[in-house]
Amino acid sequence: MLLSKPHRPAAGGGVVFLESGPGGTKLGAYGRGMIWWEGRVDALLSDDSRSWNLRPAVDVVAARNMAAAAFDVLAGEPVSDYEPRPPGEVRRFDLAHEFEFDDGRDGLAFLHTVAGMCPPRRKLDVIKGNDGQAQTVYVRQAKSFVVTERLYDKGVESGSHPAGQRLRYEAQRRPPRASRFAPEVLATLDLSGEYSRSIKTYVKGGENVIAAGPKGTVRHLAEKAARGEVSLAKAERLVGSVELLREYGRSIYPDDRQQRRRLQALREAGIALEDELPSDHIVPVGQLLRDSMDSFRA
Repeated sequence: MLLSKPHRPAAGGGVVFLESGPGGTKLGAYGRGMIWWEGRVDALLSDDSRSWNLRPAVDVVAARNMAAAAFDVLAGEPVSDYEPRPPGEVRRFDLAHEFEFDDGRDGLAFLHTVAGMCPPRRKLDVIKGNDGQAQTVYVRQAKSFVVTERLYDKGVESGSHPAGQRLRYEAQRRPPRASRFAPEVLATLDLSGEYSRSIKTYVKGGENVIAAGPKGTVRHLAEKAARGEVSLAKAERLVGSVELLREYGRSIYPDDRQQRRRLQALREAGIALEDELPSDHIVPVGQLLRDSMDSFRA
């Protein structure tokens, strides 16, 4: 009955039905009797394609039931006589946290800085908007190029906030067939450790990374020297580079390699110098990442 409904081919020999599910989500099937739903849980449960909010794992059970009901509507009759609904499996789930910034420039600096922190055995794919601003950073496996995480400007994507004010980090999980969870099982799991596994690749060895404007950078270096975290001589040398860059811009270094070396030295000290930030701003990138792990555990 379902396969008589209007559809188009999909990957793997399946089909996607032309009639959408609640909230503009996708309904599909394979010829061997398997049906599938794909989309955002919030859009499905609210029946609103403009809904982009995060949902707790427990809601995956309600999502399964509503998706199954959508197939009944599509078919014009129950797709199964079993109650409760036939068992299903979760083929992909995203563990997400949102970072909110009052000043969008701080958020963009956070995004740029994380984009420069490539985890081991991964490759980065940075997507920019028409204005040249980074909007999405994909973290991919080095060999397969499969996306494992992404950090992106959710406010711009959804139209809810100006650039930089609402960023979302997602750890994407696609368990192999033998390790997939039923919705009822996934709903009961403590997933904080799985989320932390992704974030720890950034904070390990870089717990105090910051993004800063020139004055904020100088202040941060002075504080690090006072605490003995860097030598006074190194702090003075880095401050000199920052002051030259602040006064004359990056063109003060006619050799691109020399410019990169100066910026890399600041990076190695845990500082990403951000030209677009207000001069005295400091964005505690490492601390915000650690706070996201704590928030996920709460």
